[in-house]
Amino acid sequence: MYLASGVTERHVPADLYERPETGFGVPIVAWPRGPLRDRAENPLSPSALAADYIRAAGPIRRLWQEHLSGAQNWQHRLWVVLMLQAWRRRWPR
Repeated sequence: MYLASGVTERHVPADLYERPETGFGVPIVAWPRGPLRDRAENPLSPSALAADYIRAAGPIRRLWQEHLSGAQNWQHRLWVVLMLQAWRRRWPR
């Protein structure tokens, strides 16, 4: 629970800060299909996958195409690959 300061108590209704914390969702379904598509396309390219010794480039590309078209929601599987690729770029061998 948030501990209100005197200023908060005077200017903000208590029901806004005296409640349990809540999480928020990250729109990883929409981001790769929209504003971050270019940033996802490069790491999921066959050449980028091959450069990181990912042998399953074909199936990953299929998941990517299905996700982009809206036929399937492969957000979690693709997110794992994207994070692996980002990690590999950050800490190359």
